[in-house]
Amino acid sequence: MFTRPGLCREGIPQACGFEVATPVTRPSSIQSGLELAVKRITALRVSGLLLLIQLTLMGRLLGDEPVAAGTYKYEADYLYNFASFISWPTNSFASPTAPFIVCSLASPEQNAAIELAFKDHPVNGHPVKFVALESIPADLQCHLLFVASPEKERPIEILRKIKKNGVLTVGESDAFLNAGGVISLVSEEIPLKPGKFRIRFDLNRTAEASANLSIDRRAVQHARFVRSPKPVIDPP
Repeated sequence: MFTRPGLCREGIPQACGFEVATPVTRPSSIQSGLELAVKRITALRVSGLLLLIQLTLMGRLLGDEPVAAGTYKYEADYLYNFASFISWPTNSFASPTAPFIVCSLASPEQNAAIELAFKDHPVNGHPVKFVALESIPADLQCHLLFVASPEKERPIEILRKIKKNGVLTVGESDAFLNAGGVISLVSEEIPLKPGKFRIRFDLNRTAEASANLSIDRRAVQHARFVRSPKPVIDPP
């Protein structure tokens, strides 16, 4: 093959005596396969990123963020988040638009914070009805019951009064959890950060099963302690 110096200096490879390889055209099936693989890898990366974001947000919602001691707002937010990560029995609601009933046996300040946390925030499509209690009536109807500590009655006496099926019971003490409550909120000081607290929770899986509730496993991973004690048996 002869050369053409003028064109060779201009960078045209054919003029410099070089043979230029003919571009290989991939069969359409191979090309489409490669494109599909790229799409799948991209989708996996996106879904993995979304899962990471979701778990990070859940960590913030379920107690990894420091809070000020004695702030009821964070406990109230916790209650709303629990409601969002728990499945109730289908027969717990008379209709798809039936209200989700939140009952609270607590101080006026705590009740106000809880009511505000649920205000204008449906739970799984159900509008929320908030009920502040002074005692536990025999005919109590609710989906979530919060019992502050201390109360006049012992936790075991309170829990014996309610129909536990389909009721998420949340307290603030080990005694409440041991008496058959599903969840106990705990405020603990953050190591090396005096005056900084975070809200954690302990979970009673035996009580969860007895109430026919199903707590999302991702929420369970954020529990401080997960227990499965023997169910409390009422005296004859």
